[in-house]
Amino acid sequence: SNKVIVGLYSIKHGREVKGFISKKSFKLNSISEGDLITVERTSMRPKNILEDGHWQKSKTDKELWIDSLVRKG
Repeated sequence: SNKVIVGLYSIKHGREVKGFISKKSFKLNSISEGDLITVERTSMRPKNILEDGHWQKSKTDKELWIDSLVRKG
């Protein structure tokens, strides 16, 4: 897989959100548990689902992707 699932806690809204980040971005930013980060840009992308033995993009289900972030500590 080329994605990493990250659990984020929003201090402003008091909610926990799960999102995806590419392995390359994850390694470049060296995120670890307890780090304070600022998410600069996100996008909603179609979820990949397995239908009849082939992977296809879902027309209804979406996934939250983190496109850009800044590590604070």
